[in-house]
Amino acid sequence: MAQASPVVEAAFDEPADPAVRLRHLIQRFCLWAMDNGDIVSMTNMEGCRSTWRLDHIVEHFVPPFQRRLDSLLDVMRLQRPVHGLSTAALMALLVRGGG
Repeated sequence: MAQASPVVEAAFDEPADPAVRLRHLIQRFCLWAMDNGDIVSMTNMEGCRSTWRLDHIVEHFVPPFQRRLDSLLDVMRLQRPVHGLSTAALMALLVRGGG
């Protein structure tokens, strides 16, 4: 999963409109998930059980990504309405849709 971070998170730092950055983030995640199906499957399996491995994934990978996604969505909300979509919901859609 750590390998996905630089590839996917590069979209956060692009000098582009927030909607473009979000679109690129989603595209990068989906492309990474397609190329790394084994890691996505393993992560999905870990999500089915309460283990120290799941705790590690949630503690080390989810919060930093979620904070950056929150910030991006906040900037988007300043420019246009973004109704009814929480960061947690968008992350769930990404993981289930991309994975």
